[in-house]
Amino acid sequence: MATNWIVIIADDLNQYQAAKLVAAARTKALAASQPDPFLAVMPDVINRMRDDIRGCKSNQVSATPLTVPPGLRGEAILLTIEAMQPRLPGITIDEDLRTLITDAKARMKRISKCEIPIETPDDPQPAGEVQSSSAIEQVSGGERVATREKMQGL
Repeated sequence: MATNWIVIIADDLNQYQAAKLVAAARTKALAASQPDPFLAVMPDVINRMRDDIRGCKSNQVSATPLTVPPGLRGEAILLTIEAMQPRLPGITIDEDLRTLITDAKARMKRISKCEIPIETPDDPQPAGEVQSSSAIEQVSGGERVATREKMQGL
């Protein structure tokens, strides 16, 4: 059955971490006119999760950007909290939360290996539009003009 995938919003973080800590991570140590860091961190985390989901060739992702299956909501929140935590160097993630984050990472690895099924999106991204962020193009250079031998003594 197809499922409507969801977007993680900043207020969702409060469900997994004390609201004061989340607010501090979103507002402290900002440069002048710097926007809420959640707006930059969350897309990075969600795009990595979507890459993990695509790691299993039988999985599909939603055509709606920055969405995750409802079943991975907790993982998305935990991984976003972890990514935002370095903004508060004086505050560390407690052991219970660290365990949840470790479990979330392990689950994402299992999903990418097709060991755990995920919800099929109700608006799957067409196969031709799926882009892998891991493509590498190797470029070979021409003949070197400056070599060690030619530059020696300069």
